[in-house]
Order: sequence, then C-alpha cells, then structure tokens
Amino acid sequence: LLSEELQELRLGYKEMIGSLLFQITMEYERQISAAPSEDSVIQRIDRRADEIENFINANLSTNITTTDVLHLSKRQINRIVFKEFGTSCCGLIKQLKHKKAQEYLLYSDKSVQEIATTLGYGSVYSFSKFFKSQEGMPPALFRRSHYSY
Repeated sequence: LLSEELQELRLGYKEMIGSLLFQITMEYERQISAAPSEDSVIQRIDRRADEIENFINANLSTNITTTDVLHLSKRQINRIVFKEFGTSCCGLIKQLKHKKAQEYLLYSDKSVQEIATTLGYGSVYSFSKFFKSQEGMPPALFRRSHYSY
C-alpha cells in the first residue's frame, strides 16, 4: 500500500527508499515504545514466582509435580523457578517439603507417620528415605538430635 502511494507521487528510487526507511523507522519506534518495560516484566515474573511458591506450599500434602503447578507450561515454570530460586520446580518442591518436615519434627508432637501422611507420602519408609537424602539422617534421629531437655 505504501509502495503504491509512493509510485503515485512519481518519486525517484532514492526518494522512495528514503521515505520507506523513514516509515520503517517510525513504525519501529512506535513498537518499541509500546513494548512492556523491563520493570513490568520483572514484576510479572516475581508475581508468578510468588504464585508458584504459594501453590506448592498450599499443596504440600499432595503428590504434586511440575505439571500440576498453575496453568503454565513445564518449561515456563522451570524457567521462572530457576531464575528466582536457583533450582528446578521439582527441586523447589523437595526444598519446601523438607523445610515443612523439619518444622513438624521440631515444633509439633506429630509422629513420623503423621508427618509422612501430612506431606503426601504413601509410607513412613518413603518419607524417611526422602528426609535422609536431604538431611543426612532419618527423621527420628533429627528430632532427637534437636530436642532440648
């Protein structure tokens, strides 16, 4: 359309190219100014990271996976989680479950069986195996070693 308008004006090639470059530059400037600012992108990522962390914390009692988290793709979730937390989504789930397990062991009277059930583990064995891989000791020993008389 722009080319037809320029041909009607009977401009030479130099003038047409100059005019086209000017139009392209103006359109580029318009699109750049309409693009979201870096601050708004960072705020959106921070908000998403908070939503992801809150979702995981709210669903620690279930056996959640990366695909269960919000309505984002696995790739988007892992990108956001890695940027904000320095680990994958699965790693973040493990960290949060481990932290919650430590809290239950130190500050509650729940048995190891109750804690395992609360955190969505099918058996005490699988919970103990997970906890030992994170902490280096079984849950009962962790509780005893931190118990103050």
